[in-house]
Amino acid sequence: KKANLPPLYMAEVNGEVFLFHKGDKKKADAPQKVEADDRVLTGENSKAYLQFESGGTIEIGPQSDVKVSKLNISQETFKARFLVAFGKMKTAIHKLTNSTSSFEVEAGGVVAGVRGTTFEVSYDKDKKQASTKTYDGTVATLVNGKETLVEKGMGFVVGKGGSPVLAALGAGDVADFVQFLDAKDKLDAAKDILLKKLEQRLLEEAAKKLLGDKGNDLIKHLPFHF
Repeated sequence: KKANLPPLYMAEVNGEVFLFHKGDKKKADAPQKVEADDRVLTGENSKAYLQFESGGTIEIGPQSDVKVSKLNISQETFKARFLVAFGKMKTAIHKLTNSTSSFEVEAGGVVAGVRGTTFEVSYDKDKKQASTKTYDGTVATLVNGKETLVEKGMGFVVGKGGSPVLAALGAGDVADFVQFLDAKDKLDAAKDILLKKLEQRLLEEAAKKLLGDKGNDLIKHLPFHF
């Protein structure tokens, strides 16, 4: 028997990371399923990596609070939206070929939408400042109904005044992205192993629900145990 793999899952956890599911806060334990309305909270010097089963990686930076506000992914469609309450979120997402597909990140009232790119969205709650940085591709940002395109190599900041400022990415920004893409490549290389582990875990959880602890013992003796 195969478990249905989730469209989105927690692939790796560095440091202190919590996953809120239906109001229940638990320490994140990768690999694990991540669903719509779930929230990921990271501590100081901590990071979480999420992956889409169909391709694409998200890094949630230190001291960040990110909610999966929409997740509708099937063979026909790809619709995902994330809400950054505070902190940073980097994404490398595959090209969205379907016209009904969308990938959006909201932070501080600014919505960044993409069709396939590598970018970061962050929100500094103390400064009340939202920013978008584009490493590859183009990000369309919407502020008070007005759209601005943030091209490759550019950053975009919206402060209290509400008027956006565009500027080139600095060396530190580029170094951050290179580090992120390196982490993404490592996760991509280990993806099959991660998915097998996740599948095993989902099967064990299903068996436990059906049969209690005996279900786990039964699963462990099956030939496909990973």
